[in-house]
Amino acid sequence: MKDDGKLRHPSNGKQWKWFDAKFPKEFGDEARNVRFALSTDGMNPFGDLSSSHSTWPVILTIYNLPPYLCQKRKYLLLTMIISGPRQLGNDIDVFLEPFMEDMKILWEKGVNMIDASQKEYFTLKAIIFVAITDYPGLFSLSGQIKGKLGCVVCIDGTCYTYLSASKKLVYMRHGRFLDKKHMLPTPFNELVL
Repeated sequence: MKDDGKLRHPSNGKQWKWFDAKFPKEFGDEARNVRFALSTDGMNPFGDLSSSHSTWPVILTIYNLPPYLCQKRKYLLLTMIISGPRQLGNDIDVFLEPFMEDMKILWEKGVNMIDASQKEYFTLKAIIFVAITDYPGLFSLSGQIKGKLGCVVCIDGTCYTYLSASKKLVYMRHGRFLDKKHMLPTPFNELVL
């Protein structure tokens, strides 16, 4: 891979390098350890928007592969399909718990594997490196109820207001996290300060 400062693959990113530096003996020193991306999204397999059926495929993408192979169908692992008469909401954790227990074993203990090219055994470890979802899926994965907290990082630090006339949540005072010298449009700047 080229090292020209451009992000062509997650291995070029700061998160990948930071993780290798933080856990060198447990993970980073073994190039055969696997980094996964977890992807999920609700869909209706019947194409009827008014249907009450909901299906959530949970897919793992192997990030150790070259960029041109990461998203090829034969390298995407369909770990489970969660299907039911309604949206999952926060109940997704019930379905993901056995899967996460397996991932915990892969991180803590690993599994004994054989490297066919080297003709040797090694302990393979794996992590979920990143989750790829839309916002409703992210709120479900993080255990939020319909995204009322707005930000999966700030969680309790997010202020929201429910507008009963439009039946929508709006997030107020998000500019308070910015530096006071940050250039904002004048009316908003006056509201924040």
